[in-house]
Amino acid sequence: MGHNAEKSGLVVGDRVGVPWINSTCHNCEFCISGWETLCPNQKQSGFSITGAMAEFALASANSVVKIPSNVSFTEAAPILCAGVTGYKAIKETEARPGEFISIFGGAGGLGHLAIQYAKAMGLRVIALDVGQKNLDYCKKLGAEFAVDATHADAEKLVLDYTGGGSHGVVVLPPNPSAFKLGVNITRARGTVTFVGLPPGPFECPIIDVVLKRVTMRGSIVGSRKDLQEALDFSSRGLVKCNIETAPLDDVDKIIDRLRHGKVQGRVVIEM
Repeated sequence: MGHNAEKSGLVVGDRVGVPWINSTCHNCEFCISGWETLCPNQKQSGFSITGAMAEFALASANSVVKIPSNVSFTEAAPILCAGVTGYKAIKETEARPGEFISIFGGAGGLGHLAIQYAKAMGLRVIALDVGQKNLDYCKKLGAEFAVDATHADAEKLVLDYTGGGSHGVVVLPPNPSAFKLGVNITRARGTVTFVGLPPGPFECPIIDVVLKRVTMRGSIVGSRKDLQEALDFSSRGLVKCNIETAPLDDVDKIIDRLRHGKVQGRVVIEM
């Protein structure tokens, strides 16, 4: 435990999680304003810093987050990335309790957590996914209305149900068609937040965006404060990830299953 750990307030024995944002400069305009996720000098766990799929990992004491005592490491692991990403995207829509929020990919690893966060935040959740099984799952999680995103009348169904569109929209899948539909179902003065990363551009109705005063935002993971908030929801039993555990030796098989959409929720590697 070095000087950085002492400055961070950590002591030997603290239970901590290593987030995607492994470290930042702490000095740029973004870091000092609480937007370390935008730090141009950041390093990411498993990308520029090794150890994300290993028995040992490097971490910056100033960037880790303490895990609540009543949340296990297995329960916390998905919150540190998938959970906080969906939670931050919801916050970025600025939708208020009692208002509608539409979540694309509601049955996915990020989406099934986002639905729970939105519900716990007092929002009226509209879930969009593909297939009746996934739609039923979204309703079970707390969505009050679920729509197949590939349905020819998907846009109309959401607009009719919400009486003009969702105040907030979160697009999680890396699918350009979801981006387009996401803009179309955003209410006047509403905000659509993009999280998925499909390559290339997407079609956007510029006139509607201008006339409806629609805000479009990008969102990626969250700050340490966002992480603390996201973990607090879990600590209070309001958000629970659908978890499957597996040994480290199975990591290649698990990644292959993820690529083919054969994982519902998240797989946590247990050492």
